[in-house]
Amino acid sequence: MIQARPAIRLRGGALLVALLLSPLFGCGGADGPTRFRVEGAITYNGQPVPAGRVDFEPDKSKNNRGPVGYAKIEAGRYETLPGKGAISGPQRVKVRGFNGVANAEMPDGDVLFRPYETEVDLPAHDHSWDIDVPSSTN
Repeated sequence: MIQARPAIRLRGGALLVALLLSPLFGCGGADGPTRFRVEGAITYNGQPVPAGRVDFEPDKSKNNRGPVGYAKIEAGRYETLPGKGAISGPQRVKVRGFNGVANAEMPDGDVLFRPYETEVDLPAHDHSWDIDVPSSTN
């Protein structure tokens, strides 16, 4: 019975060490992986998209995992908010565009085009990337 105590202390000490070191490993600590600001112009048929949203989803098929970043489109421009940016690496990007004329059913207005999907490999720093939604998306 006397030998069992050191084993318990060792396990408790190992647990304490693991808890103290856990923020240094894993997915970037409590806040997750580093997110970067992404901004740019967004056009459809050569015209600025008045309203909408851009989502940046890490491409799991290319071994990129993490939170989805997003940005609101306003007057033909988008910019991710602090803490809502995209992680680096391969992304699947989805763009939804609206005419910006609010009505009772659609606060961003009527849909301009079907959701447009594309791919991009984002660098590990803040980045500017313009998006031109092809007219064939409608």
